[in-house]
Amino acid sequence: MKNSNRILSSAQMRIKAGKAALALLVSAQMITMPVASYAQAVVATEPAQAPLIVSRTMASPNIMLSFDTSTSMVALSMPDGLSSAYATSQTQGSFHPDDYSTTYASYRGYVPVTTYVYVGGDGLDDNGVPNNIANMRMRSPQINKIYYNPTIAYKPWARADGSLMATPSPEAAPILAGTAGSPTVNLRGKNIEYKFGARNVTGGIPFARYYCRGSTDTTYNDVCNSTYGTGTFKFTPAVYYIYTPAENNPDYVSSNTTAERTLSNYRVVILEDIPASGITQASTRTDCARENADGTRQCTKEEEFQNFTNWYVFYRGRVRTAIGAMTHVFAKDYDMKYRLGWGTFTSYVAQQVRLYEGTHRTALYTWLYGLEQGMNTNTPTLQALNAIGTYYTDRSDGGPWSAEPGNVNNKTEHLACRKSFTILMTDGGWNGARIYPTYGVNVNGPTHSKPDGTTYAYTPEYPYQNPNVTGMLADVAHYYWVTDLRPDLENMVPTSGPSSVSRTGDPAFWQHMVTHTVGYGTSGSLKDSDWDALVAGTTKWGAAVANDNWHAGVTGRGSYSSANNVDNLITSLGTVMESISVTNQPAPHVVLASGYLTAGNQVYGSTYVTGQWTGEFSAYALGNNGSVGAEVWKASNGIPAYADRNIWIGTGSANKVVEFKWGALSPSMQTALSNENLVNYLRGDSSKATGGAAIYRERSSVLGDIVNSNPLVVKDATSLGYGSFSHTSGGSVYSEYHSNKANRAGMVFIGANDGMLHAFATDGVDAGKEVFAFIPNALLSKLPNLASLYYEKNHQYYVDGYLTLTDANLNKCNAVSCWRNILLGSAGAGGKTIFALDVTDPNAYAKTSTNTPSTGSIRNTVLWELTPDTAGSEMGYVMQSIQAGYTKTGDWVAVFGNGPYSDSGQAYLYVVNLKNGDIIQKIATDSTIGNGLMGVTLVKDSSQIIIGAYAGDLKGRIWYFDLSSQISASNWGSRKVFTTQNNRPITQAPALYPHPNGGRMVLFGTGKFYDTADTGDTGTDAIYGVWDRSHLTPKPAAVTYSDLLHRTWTQSGQYFTVTDATINWSTQRGWDLPLTMENGQRSLYTPQLIGTDVVFDTTLTTMNTDTGSLAESCDVGGVKGITIVANLFSGGLPSLKWDTNGDGVIDDQDGYYIGYRTNTSGPSYIGYNPGLGSSGNDPLAIACENGYVGASVGGVASCKRAFDTSTWTQMF
Repeated sequence: MKNSNRILSSAQMRIKAGKAALALLVSAQMITMPVASYAQAVVATEPAQAPLIVSRTMASPNIMLSFDTSTSMVALSMPDGLSSAYATSQTQGSFHPDDYSTTYASYRGYVPVTTYVYVGGDGLDDNGVPNNIANMRMRSPQINKIYYNPTIAYKPWARADGSLMATPSPEAAPILAGTAGSPTVNLRGKNIEYKFGARNVTGGIPFARYYCRGSTDTTYNDVCNSTYGTGTFKFTPAVYYIYTPAENNPDYVSSNTTAERTLSNYRVVILEDIPASGITQASTRTDCARENADGTRQCTKEEEFQNFTNWYVFYRGRVRTAIGAMTHVFAKDYDMKYRLGWGTFTSYVAQQVRLYEGTHRTALYTWLYGLEQGMNTNTPTLQALNAIGTYYTDRSDGGPWSAEPGNVNNKTEHLACRKSFTILMTDGGWNGARIYPTYGVNVNGPTHSKPDGTTYAYTPEYPYQNPNVTGMLADVAHYYWVTDLRPDLENMVPTSGPSSVSRTGDPAFWQHMVTHTVGYGTSGSLKDSDWDALVAGTTKWGAAVANDNWHAGVTGRGSYSSANNVDNLITSLGTVMESISVTNQPAPHVVLASGYLTAGNQVYGSTYVTGQWTGEFSAYALGNNGSVGAEVWKASNGIPAYADRNIWIGTGSANKVVEFKWGALSPSMQTALSNENLVNYLRGDSSKATGGAAIYRERSSVLGDIVNSNPLVVKDATSLGYGSFSHTSGGSVYSEYHSNKANRAGMVFIGANDGMLHAFATDGVDAGKEVFAFIPNALLSKLPNLASLYYEKNHQYYVDGYLTLTDANLNKCNAVSCWRNILLGSAGAGGKTIFALDVTDPNAYAKTSTNTPSTGSIRNTVLWELTPDTAGSEMGYVMQSIQAGYTKTGDWVAVFGNGPYSDSGQAYLYVVNLKNGDIIQKIATDSTIGNGLMGVTLVKDSSQIIIGAYAGDLKGRIWYFDLSSQISASNWGSRKVFTTQNNRPITQAPALYPHPNGGRMVLFGTGKFYDTADTGDTGTDAIYGVWDRSHLTPKPAAVTYSDLLHRTWTQSGQYFTVTDATINWSTQRGWDLPLTMENGQRSLYTPQLIGTDVVFDTTLTTMNTDTGSLAESCDVGGVKGITIVANLFSGGLPSLKWDTNGDGVIDDQDGYYIGYRTNTSGPSYIGYNPGLGSSGNDPLAIACENGYVGASVGGVASCKRAFDTSTWTQMF
């Protein structure tokens, strides 16, 4: 089956040695493969739900985490200037009288104290905290940014596996988070009585009086007498004060103003006094179960107590807040693998980088939980950063640039594209000795060169330079950025442009260190509003160390952020990790998903963005010489306003579809989708996805990612050869019907992972506009996931399968013809469903500027949808193209393999009535479970009637299905043709060619790459040519592996040849060629035919034999491949030559080879592949130039353009 849609994969339509491969082939387009979900499953129940290859083979970056362990980090307040002595009673400060037991004091590195200073006010009130401004300010989240904040939902610290620590009890809250056997305190109750004391003190603590011997001295600077006094007072621990002037201003910064010292500006909340009805809190309090109509949360007394307890145990003070934030940030998965090391301001490189997984991940958490112990008194930030930079110069095989840091015996190549980062966390400015590096911000830097000759040399400029100031943190960060840390490696580190995280971007292509600084509760005199002036040089950084953290983030070409509570800190650290992930993606973080489809004078291309999971679909002008011109339109500009879109969803019932609007949905569909807001979001409404009250994922584009679905143009497709068809009524007018198709409005269909099959107009005033969208009913339950705020790491496939187009006479006649144009599609890895749409008349379904289709016509457009509910437990994920045609039983049918993960677990061929979706026959193979039938190739007779089909299964068997009986479909059956070596799986449809001695050559390869486990599969795959002697009666036994001629490889540079041997057809039944050129080669594409040669495109999913996972690479595509062209009968050298000298001419200076190593990851697209049609359609191998391929039409040799969408191949 063919149509006029054509594949265009390069402007010149020509492949030369050194760039691609065969002169008679066009280059493969880049196609991605689905990767496993981010969480590894023990037993897979569905295909992987994210692209497998993208970024997983990129060189994993090095990240060093440097943590400030200065004494100030134990403070209970932020910012500086609030005295911890006001907390309750002790000189170190605390928020509970039992905080400083001897055990705790020793643990923190302090000398236990037995004397106390209590600062009180005029007296004690029922609040249990002296009615005193100092105490109120310490307990106000608007003033003390790390005190309990009722707008934050405090979670326990995370563990290494992402789970949370046990929820502590308010009655027995551990003093030491994460420490077994910790002393506990009771946070319940009011008026807890305990003793306090006082000793000699001088004045200086303002707005307070001193309690001595139980009496009050009212003189400000009086000195208590020299003996100790004791007294008692009653205390309520669970309390906070809202500073009302700043209640709704989260950015408020305390400045000790008169207003802050005014008692009436504070509102006290005592948790013990919360009424049974609860207390209204912010919408961010997701720990409170009850949601009010306005989106706020109604928190019960117990929920508030639990949240307060979580804060007290896990976030009480600077160091605990920082630890807690880090436990959550590093428990999260990012769109990358990375190597992590860590250190403190006392042990600069305590742990060198290692791949962040397994025991190393656990080790990080052990380190984090112990950080609270033993704080240093200094802040030697420069020395810490300098030590890490020096570490990154290590060239040893156990160093940070090696494939396996820490293993000095691993001699694997050090990748020149690896990036290195430092995340520096500190709560203040540095102190100690200055460092004066060779290349500071005010000095010309060295010249660096790329392999292509491009050079770069830093010259002092703003905002980097800081005239007349040297020896700063910014100089150290700049030095390790501007210096080539590995001058022995090629300079090929990926660069990145400015972003919302890094305003400067990172233009360095040499091995260097990028510095990200995170200021925790610290900020200098310079503000974000000063940035433009810093760039212009009208404002200078100056010598103040308080501004140096920001300056270092700039000169280190990373970022700077300042956080003042746990949520801010998690956001700041998470944003840094996300930015590292983004800059470590294949540039420019956009991956070509489905190649290019040409139709008429336009080229269609699709792309998608990982992480964001948005897609783009564009049309480009096509020049007469095959070159790609300017963009004509792009789909993102053609999506109507959400209320105006023409979207319909399958119902799974007799009325087939309803409009995808809340009021049109059935009660059960409304239940599945929860509410109208979600439906509107899926239609494109962004009002609930932006701003502080966002409840849905924010999208930069409504169009979802397009990964595996192929574009399908519906207009004037190639004739399918039914012109003389006389088996059903209407056959005589097929040619007229075919001619009339060219007069209709053009549409291009494509599936996307936003849940929809989209149709865009290709011409006229509506060109590029979405005119129709269809959501299969089987995807209904998955649609809410698209709105999840966590979707970026939980991607799923939706309408991600093949689309095919066919003609059929379904006796659905109009005034012109009974023939119909039918679109067949599947969700691929998105779901167990296939569907059929009648796309003959665009006016029946397309909403354009001149046409609004009726509900009835749209319901007639959607013919049927099959799911396991209607097709039976044998139906799995249909991941290959659906074939179609006419059978001898008089039925127009769709034919497909049942795919993997069916409930039955067996391999079946489905034959389905094309008109109504009824199951005509399900043909079993055998009872083997854990199986599935994959790609199908039909066999038709000279009258274009289906007589059989070939398909492979996941157990490595090739099956022939005899569909030749015209009496009854019940007479159809299956026969095993061959079993691959070691039962390696077959996922693509085989190619067929008549054997001169009768029967057929069945050409196929092995390999599978759509499951998580496939990334660790190190088995050897192969390509095969098997002679099925189907012409014999009785049918012969299945061919065995020992019946084949076994060939082996020989490499010559970029080219490959094979052992010379002649096949003996009297004893041998074909050939095989194991893909042993490199570990991880797989045959994932349907082979293509050029005359008597066969083309296989293998994909190198390079495996690390030590880890069983995808090996790292500096190749941005992550995959390479080998294009193989072999004689289809023998598996030997082809009749075609390669342009081995790259001069653009095929002549005696070129050689014969069987394979060529390429950087592409997709199938080669060639011209006409007649399969097993009439004998006069066999192509001839003739030498054609300029992107043409030899073929014959009616037995006359000619050169044809090398385009044909019948060879479109999906990469899962």
